[in-house]
Amino acid sequence: MNLVFKGLPLCLILIIATFSCNNAPNSTKYDYETFENVPYDLKVHTLKNGLKIYLVPNQDEPTIEAFVSVGTGSKRDPNHLTGLAHYLEHLLFNGTDSIGAFDFEREKPLLDEISKKFEEHRLAQDPEQKKAIFKIIDSLSFAASKYANFEQRDMMFKMGAYNNNASTTTYRTKFVNKIPANQLEKWILIYAEVFRNPVFRGFQNELDAVFEELSEDYSNGYGLAGIRLHENTFPNQVFHKNTIGKPEHIRNPSIKETRQFFDTYYVPNNMAIGLVGDFDPDEAVEWIENSYFGRMQSSPIPELNTNDTPFLKSNREKTIYTSKKDFLEMYFVGPPINSEEGHLLDFAEMLFINGHMDLFTISELDKKSNWLNSGPIFHEDFTLHWIQSEPKDGISLKELNNAIVESINRLKTGDYPDWLLEAVANELNKRFISNFSNTFISYHLDRIFGYKISVADFFGRYDKFKQVTKEDLKHFANKYYNHFSIIYSKNGKSDFEAFEKVPNTALSDDNKNKDSDFSKRIAGIATSNIEPLFVDFDKQVKTIALENGNLISYVKNEANHLFKMTMVLKKRAGDNQLPLAKKYLSSASSKDYSPVEFKSELFKLGCSYNLKDDRNNKDNLLIIISGLTDNFAQSIRLIHNHFSNLKPDVALFNEVVEQQHKQLENRQNSSYFIMPRAMDYVIYGPKKVASSYINKKELSELSADGFVKKIANLFNRKLKFEIFIPSDVEYIKTTLDDIFKKKIIEKTPPKKKVKPIYQENNVYLIDLKTTQTSIIYLTNLKSYDKEKIALYNLLTSYSKFILSDEIRGRRGLAYHAHTEWRDNDNTQPNSFYATMKVAANNANLAITEAVKVVKDLPFKASDFEKRKEGTIGILNSERFVGEQVLSHYENSKRKGFDIDYRKYLLEAYPQTTLEDFRTFYETEIQNNYYNLIVVGDISKLDQEALKQYGKINLLKAEDLFSGN
Repeated sequence: MNLVFKGLPLCLILIIATFSCNNAPNSTKYDYETFENVPYDLKVHTLKNGLKIYLVPNQDEPTIEAFVSVGTGSKRDPNHLTGLAHYLEHLLFNGTDSIGAFDFEREKPLLDEISKKFEEHRLAQDPEQKKAIFKIIDSLSFAASKYANFEQRDMMFKMGAYNNNASTTTYRTKFVNKIPANQLEKWILIYAEVFRNPVFRGFQNELDAVFEELSEDYSNGYGLAGIRLHENTFPNQVFHKNTIGKPEHIRNPSIKETRQFFDTYYVPNNMAIGLVGDFDPDEAVEWIENSYFGRMQSSPIPELNTNDTPFLKSNREKTIYTSKKDFLEMYFVGPPINSEEGHLLDFAEMLFINGHMDLFTISELDKKSNWLNSGPIFHEDFTLHWIQSEPKDGISLKELNNAIVESINRLKTGDYPDWLLEAVANELNKRFISNFSNTFISYHLDRIFGYKISVADFFGRYDKFKQVTKEDLKHFANKYYNHFSIIYSKNGKSDFEAFEKVPNTALSDDNKNKDSDFSKRIAGIATSNIEPLFVDFDKQVKTIALENGNLISYVKNEANHLFKMTMVLKKRAGDNQLPLAKKYLSSASSKDYSPVEFKSELFKLGCSYNLKDDRNNKDNLLIIISGLTDNFAQSIRLIHNHFSNLKPDVALFNEVVEQQHKQLENRQNSSYFIMPRAMDYVIYGPKKVASSYINKKELSELSADGFVKKIANLFNRKLKFEIFIPSDVEYIKTTLDDIFKKKIIEKTPPKKKVKPIYQENNVYLIDLKTTQTSIIYLTNLKSYDKEKIALYNLLTSYSKFILSDEIRGRRGLAYHAHTEWRDNDNTQPNSFYATMKVAANNANLAITEAVKVVKDLPFKASDFEKRKEGTIGILNSERFVGEQVLSHYENSKRKGFDIDYRKYLLEAYPQTTLEDFRTFYETEIQNNYYNLIVVGDISKLDQEALKQYGKINLLKAEDLFSGN
């Protein structure tokens, strides 16, 4: 492969050189298209039928990121059946006349009749007639399900696939997996079969799951605004459609037209396969060519009549009402990504807001906005600059919009410092080079295919960023930023009305534990063994102490010139106030810098920082700093000095506190924020909730002076540093010893052991007038025992599979049904929970079914062995490299292991029997106290029936946020 590095940054050249050393031997059997200026060994081969195959071989780990992408999406939906492309994506997991089929000759006539009945249902006008037809469909569906099952997902898990997912956008549908390297041939044969002759079995149950997904999108204020914005921006019917589809269209589906859509667009000249990882390109192409992929017949793709361009010719404004606090959402429409100017929208968006120094900061837009989100959205026909923001109190949505436009106008006039251009170009390239994982490379390849952009143009964008001038941006902004589309979302009664689903009979599980002949053939294909590779913490992680006693865990970055340092602080009483620090710091001055000066200096150094809670340990607070290694010492010193020398600003502090008050009020109307607090309330009690989260009571007691001192003292406490950097550890120690000179003056008190607060079953009801109901089944397990870690992991894996199969697969009650074991240290309760969101009118049925599944988990030997086999396959092929080594080291320690805990798992799994698991489950779950948490419209709940599950407790959302 002839790589030319002209114009690429030196750091990127070094990465390319490092990455290319690990490539597989050059292939010779097939003709491959290769490329210059690509930072990895990309090969492209096109079959005679037009199917493109993107190949990036590397042997860093024995896994492969594999995808099939189809050049179709919501813009191809029929105007009268929007959402079809997305719905078809769902159906393609339901098998074929071979996958999941046990007597297709008897199943097919029933499926054909179901298809006819759906046509009758779609054309019927009378609601009662529609219900009657649907009852017939329900009966036919149950009858058909007695001859099949849904084994496709299970086949993938049994292979050790890390992921089994798909997504649909405006322009493409993608099916993706991460698989062990020894499973590639099986993966190809399975997906070739998926596209040979899919059978749309379980159509009505999958329809119900999509109903739930649609309800999530439409009932969420931000989701609804996004849908309305897309509709408002593009009156043209091709671009007007959103991916999920309109409710009235999803209520009236057509199997017949779904099949026609598949036959039209799922053709090889409209498809691509991408493989990134440990494989031989010749072997992979041969398997693909010899499978059904190679026998597929190409077919012309119908032209779309777009009538006019998607570019805005005037401002398009619309007002909607949602349950959220007032906010706005807007689009500016730019040129396609594959055009000469395509890269400039990416640059302009990064200049507008980048989290460091930007037009948002210069124009003081932050003084009118509580928060602002922004991002580029790419399509093959156009690009979008998306902006979403909430005004401060006293600022109208119109005033906020005007402030955003005023900030954007600086692009037109060039009213910003010249040095920002180079800083933004560096930031864009830094974000690109910081991640060359197989997953990220796969993402690149999918974008290249989906956007219909050449490889040279895609990677040439990063070279072009260095060449962008003010004149380029002024010309671009004056061409594309003259008009916008905007949604003003005001607090009020939503314009989305919930719809009722007709309850389905659960599909038959007669064949649930059977394997089809196709599945048996796939299982019979011989594969080589993959030996696990464990992280040697003694060799790969260095731990040293600073002079003040703080500890460093260090892994050397061999991949690029970037560093990342995480400072871990154990929380103390009152530390729940510290999330306010992030907001205060964004506008606070120190003795040396104004807020704009500080952001400018930090951005010039190519550095950023973040304060956040540790999602793996709620007792930790994290300060994460990342940037260019050449500026490591300057960056850490700058942040340390700024934090340590902040000026108390009473007006700013009061504004931050008031903003937090408003945010708490807003969050107590959102199930997304209510649920985690409700879980903590149930597990730990109200005192723990009050001490873990900032609340209204504490806000009223804070002072600017005390708050600034608290921030300054963060560095005087016991810290732990986790550092990933190219520099040697001696340099790190010398640098940090010089910066962190002060002795530790605040020691972290030992944690007290927290005991579960309940000794009976309880039902907690939180009233929230939403169209969906959130349900959690929660129980505290016995004290954590690291010897049972295999059982804990199996508890999550097995129960998640069963719950999803029963609640989503057989009944269509929820879009997601999830279980999780929360492994805390020995001072915290060890918890297990199952959760789902369902339509409010189905909540009673969903609670009944969920409790039944979790409390009386069915134990099947075949299901259990498949969970074990798949998990062992994942563990054998799993590799931790670079920064991942540090997080895996800390995770292993948190679980109580001084070695890579996967070694213990792989020794324990083969010896763990179904009876071991059953005994563990009966002890920890079945015979243990539990709690149900239900957040939703409680007027639609049968509270009398809920008493069978425990004592009813009415809990107010405001109590979780007030601190009373």
